[in-house]
Amino acid sequence: MNKIEKWKPELSAYMIALYGKEYFQEQLDGWFKALTEYEERGYNETVRESHKLVKAPTLIIHGDKDSVIGVYHARLVHKNVKNSRYNCIQVPSLNTCKEKLL
Repeated sequence: MNKIEKWKPELSAYMIALYGKEYFQEQLDGWFKALTEYEERGYNETVRESHKLVKAPTLIIHGDKDSVIGVYHARLVHKNVKNSRYNCIQVPSLNTCKEKLL
């Protein structure tokens, strides 16, 4: 998933149009590097503990078709952040999402 060429064409085309291919690939590389380090260092408990430090009301929005961050993680943040609300939005198609963003 960290190479644009492995993405579904309709999704990669949208992201490339929005960010440009080079910038988008740089962001993907950084994202996957951070996730790899996160897993290797075992930050799970540290992150969960940091969630408890959030004092502001928090709205957690997650797309039901997100293939990078699973719904489990969004629910975990909601569970650990006091005074948070969780909303999993249903995105029927990429075009619908694009229209809402623009």
